[in-house]
Amino acid sequence: MAAAVVEAFKVARPLAEGAAAVGDPLQVLPAVYHALWCGRLTVPLDEPLQEQTLVAAASGNSEDVGGRPAEAEERGEG
Repeated sequence: MAAAVVEAFKVARPLAEGAAAVGDPLQVLPAVYHALWCGRLTVPLDEPLQEQTLVAAASGNSEDVGGRPAEAEERGEG
C-alpha cells in the first residue's frame, strides 16, 4: 500500500482526496500518516493537518519502506 499512497500524491492534492483515490480512507489514512512521518510525503508545516491540506510526494522519494526520516538519522536518533 505504501507505493500506492506515494503514487496517489505524485501531484499535490488534498489529503482526503488522495487517500480516497487509494481505497477506503479508514484503511489508507494510517499508511498516509506513516508516509508523512517517514518523509515520503510532505505537507506545509505552518498549517493544521486536515482533510483539505495539500499533500505531495517528497522530491527524491525512494522506494525504501523501512527506517526513520533522514533528519532523525542525522541527529543520531535512527
